[in-house]
Amino acid sequence: MLSHGFVSASLAALSAHGLRLNQPQVSLHTVQTVDLPAAQALGRWARTQGFAVHAPIKVLEHGGEVNWLLPIERRAVLDVAQILADGQHIRARAQQTPGARYHTWQVPVGGRSTLAGAAQS
Repeated sequence: MLSHGFVSASLAALSAHGLRLNQPQVSLHTVQTVDLPAAQALGRWARTQGFAVHAPIKVLEHGGEVNWLLPIERRAVLDVAQILADGQHIRARAQQTPGARYHTWQVPVGGRSTLAGAAQS
């Protein structure tokens, strides 16, 4: 889960590897759902909150289980407080959606994220 220490350490590591923290970057949060309609509903909500949202990504888990990852992002100068606030806001909404949970936060580097190759932006 997101914490001040985790986000701070992540940003320090990104900066040490050349990411320019004084320039707008993508702050990417993901929510995992068990069905596509839940992911789509969360996407509609996130857009009303000022986030950019991309199509849910279908993930096949062990045993054939299907889940959906919903990329939710904000492009801005990376700020620990804003990242934590966004994460908590998204997490709270996901907790209100049956079968959904906050999944992770990351900063795509060099146009790539861990979601599906190229960053969603």
